Amino acid sequence: MKLVVTRSGLGSISGYKLNTKKRTVWMGRQTEDDFIAEGELLEIEPSKEWVFGHTHFVSGKIINHAINISSVGIEPLPVRSWIPGKLNFEMDQVIPGEDIELSYDPIYYSVQLKHDGDIDKSYEVLHDILSQDLRCIDAHVHLGHLRFLTTTDIPFVRWALRNYQVGVAMGDYFLGPHFTAYLPWGMVNNRPYLRALQGECLALWALNRFEEAWKVSQRWIQYCPDDNLDMGYVGTLLQKRKNYQEYLKEDDLLF
Repeated sequence: MKLVVTRSGLGSISGYKLNTKKRTVWMGRQTEDDFIAEGELLEIEPSKEWVFGHTHFVSGKIINHAINISSVGIEPLPVRSWIPGKLNFEMDQVIPGEDIELSYDPIYYSVQLKHDGDIDKSYEVLHDILSQDLRCIDAHVHLGHLRFLTTTDIPFVRWALRNYQVGVAMGDYFLGPHFTAYLPWGMVNNRPYLRALQGECLALWALNRFEEAWKVSQRWIQYCPDDNLDMGYVGTLLQKRKNYQEYLKEDDLLF
């Protein structure tokens, strides 16, 4: 059984079956050394299946999980150049539940809940977004922020890294394999993808994976040479093998 994950918790994982799109919940305990992120493709060897209400449940062994956006059956969002001949592009963005007339943005609402200390509700809002459309890169990014910035536990930093990597992979899927142009920060719909790259870089750094983090920082600058988030400075610190905690003391522009 293959399940596309829309909600990942310690004791259960929700999503939909790849072949039927039927909502399914895997019941079991995740292992801390291999947390699974929303947007991943999960393969299960079922040992028991049952239905309660309108929900299909399954238990059994997790055989494999992977970030494989092209295999989960979603359409890529467009990426456009608004000025002919220019190399500046802007990605499309989708935010399920957004209501412009009512000035309601569920991403902003989730961030406010986090700042107010209601972490569980903040997770709930983000999971609801992804249950409607996995293509919302910002939801993946902010799930990473919740897991990265609310604890220093290494398993949760790794979990956050997976969230950021899903966001990056989603953006890569939209861009296609041959994209070599620019994604300016000033074009606001590019920001979720650029934030996903920043999050991936910083989480790798926090895990002392310096070389991988440096490569991500350089990729960020390649897409956004104006370097609005000072990723060039981050790259310099990474080359010097500076401790991540030193950066936290020096700089308060995280995310």
